[in-house]
Amino acid sequence: MFFDKETGNAVAIQLKCRTVTLYKPKTKERGNLAHFELRQTTFKEARRAYLVAALCDEALSGFEVTWFIPMSQIPVLARDISGKWVIRASKAARTADRFASYRCASAEELACRIIAACEAHGPTPMPALATKDKVPELGHAE
Repeated sequence: MFFDKETGNAVAIQLKCRTVTLYKPKTKERGNLAHFELRQTTFKEARRAYLVAALCDEALSGFEVTWFIPMSQIPVLARDISGKWVIRASKAARTADRFASYRCASAEELACRIIAACEAHGPTPMPALATKDKVPELGHAE
């Protein structure tokens, strides 16, 4: 969960990490495709939920590349294979795959997108304050 103190908004984030890319076909050389899976039985298509798919760097101390994908887009973008949503995204900077627009080249870009997702919903309205004479009803702001 990411909480923006400025707006009071929050977004749910599921993080999936990989340490290596897939092998190139018929070789023992690693290619550019990172493979991620989300089980459909636990998948929830929430309005303000996102997947951060991350490829770790070689030292496992940071991310080489990340993808910030709205959960609502997973059924559209991912492949449905054996009860799982399968994502194969290219780490190549000049890729034209279906995940290219969700790709973040740096941690700063990822942070900016997360903040933008929070701010896109506007500030959370302040609830009515209780006084000695009146306690506001749940769900009703005055």
